Parts: sequence; structure tokens; C-alpha cells
Amino acid sequence: MTGKKPGKPQLSPRDEAVVAVAEAARVVAELARGLVPAVYEERRHDPACYVRDVLTIRDKFLTTLLVRAVIASRECGATWEQIGEAAGMTRQSAHEKWAPDEAAWVAGGRRGYSRGGPVDALRSAARLDEWYARGRDGSDGIVTGPRGVRAVTDGLDATDRPEWDWEEDRPARPATVAAMRGLRNIGTKTGAKDLSALMGG
Repeated sequence: MTGKKPGKPQLSPRDEAVVAVAEAARVVAELARGLVPAVYEERRHDPACYVRDVLTIRDKFLTTLLVRAVIASRECGATWEQIGEAAGMTRQSAHEKWAPDEAAWVAGGRRGYSRGGPVDALRSAARLDEWYARGRDGSDGIVTGPRGVRAVTDGLDATDRPEWDWEEDRPARPATVAAMRGLRNIGTKTGAKDLSALMGG
């Protein structure tokens, strides 16, 4: 027995990474929405405020979103070569740029943290579902994506495979979805350690 609270879904590192991307995207979207109104009085007295606000979003929030996107891509099985190609750089440059962020993610247990504590990613996913649904009334020609589904929650391992205990061997598990699937085919904890060792984990 592990002492975990019964009934609480266990999330894979992929789930954690995907929810972290979705949350960072929500923050950027909300900040960008704040640029839309032209009626703020302070903007009449600060003509450079538009540039300042956009640069703040870019420098403080888009950087976080991009790092989380790289980590989520890695958790979903992307190679450094694929990430480099998507980012318009070499595999080596992508690795040099983001490998330290990935290493910090691994060192933190491959889960999201906020204000010094672990994020309840499943609860965050439910809030993101509601936030996303509010913007999908069918009349918005800009927003794309699914309607009538839980946009985040329905894509999580915890929803698709709730019987799998993702926390049980988190430190030993390899980082890619393909390896996770292979691990499930092996089906034992000894197999998990063997597979991790074979992959250099």
C-alpha cells in the first residue's frame, strides 16, 4: 500500500505537461484579451503603453508557454530533431536551448508546481475545460478546436486509462509515450526498471 488517498486519479507526466501548456496558453490569452479595449483612461496618457504591454506578454509569459510546449512535446515523444525543425533551428541548438528546462522538469518529479507546491493538474484541467467552453459559443470565427467536449480533460491519460497507476513508478519511467506503451506491454514493475535502464534512465 502506498498511502495515497483512495479515488484520486493519478496523472502521467504527459498529462502534467499538457495541462501546464494549456494553463500557460490561458494566461497569455487572457492578457491578450486585455489589449482589446481602447477605453482605458491610462492609455490616453501613455502612448507607448501598447508596445510595453505586448512586450511584457512576450517576455514574461510567451517564454514560459514556449518552454512548457517543448516539455510537453518531449513528453509526447518528440525528438530534439523534431523540436529543432519546428522551431527553425538545428537539433543541437534546440537541445542546448531547452534541455536545461527539461532537466529541471525531471528534477521536479515531472509535474507542475505553483507557489512552491505541486499543481492539482486534474482540477486545473477541469477549470480549463470550463474556461475554453465559455469562449466556444459557435460564433467565434477565430477560436478553433473542439466543441461539446472537455477540451483538456478528455485528452488526458487519467481519463483515457484511469486504471493505470501513473504515480507508482514515476521516477523510473521513461519519458516518451512510445516507451510508456511498451512498458504497459511488458506489464511488470521489474520490466519498468529494465526498460528504463535500457533507455539510460
